[in-house]
Order: sequence, then C-alpha cells, then structure tokens
Amino acid sequence: MPATAPVGGLADEIDAYLISTGSRFATFSRELCAFVVSEGGKVRYSARSAQLCEAKGWIRPGPPLPTDGYSACVRAGERPSGAEDANSDSFLEELARDGELFENALHLGQWDQTLTLLWFDDEQLSAPAPARKQWDEDTYRLRKLDGVLP
Repeated sequence: MPATAPVGGLADEIDAYLISTGSRFATFSRELCAFVVSEGGKVRYSARSAQLCEAKGWIRPGPPLPTDGYSACVRAGERPSGAEDANSDSFLEELARDGELFENALHLGQWDQTLTLLWFDDEQLSAPAPARKQWDEDTYRLRKLDGVLP
C-alpha cells in the first residue's frame, strides 16, 4: 500500500513538487487514504480520497500533530524506517468505519514541514456504517387523487 517513498518516486518521475504529487495521489486514490501537510508541528492542509470523504474521515486544519504519532517522531528527528500503525482518532474526526490505519511521514527540516500519508488496510476494514433509515413511503404516502376537493 502507499507510502511517502512511492509518492516521492512519482514526483521525481514526473518532475513535480512532492506536496502537489502527494495531494493529487490521495485525491485520486481508490483507497481510503489522506495526504497531510503540517507546518511547525500543526496540520495545515490535507487531501483525502473520495472513499475517505464518503466514510466521513475529516482532518481539521490547525491542531498539532499527535504527540504519540509517527509524524511527530519523524519531525523530532527520528529516522523513518517505514510505515507504522496509527491511531485513527488522532488524525481523523467522525470516521464512520473501523480498521487498521497506517501512517508514513517525511520531515522537510528546511521548511519545518511534515508530509504524512495515512491509509487503511483494506483487509482489516469494517463494513460501512448503515445508512440512515429510509423514508417509509407506505406510512407517509399521500392518498391517491380522486378529483374531489375536501
């Protein structure tokens, strides 16, 4: 599944900026994933896949990176060794699904930016939450018009 390395490789291949490539990667992905840009340790921007939007996985700009998360560790100077498990409640608000979330990050010290890629393992993903109860037409149906006014 995705990691910042493939996004970086893609950016190099098409001669594009890493941030714009990561953003487009997440936006057009068929997976539940997001690309998050943090500056100064605070979430500044996120791009989410359509499936993550449908699952109501919101990422609010402004809060600090989760202190126990992989992105914060990478920002603090730890060397990234690959993707790690992440707590979905740390980044995502109101998520309508449960599953195993993974996080991979790259810190750009020159700009104090942390680029994070979040994605769910499809095999561990729960089914979507049931939709709201549909309107029962038989109960609330208008009576058939008979041409007689009340």
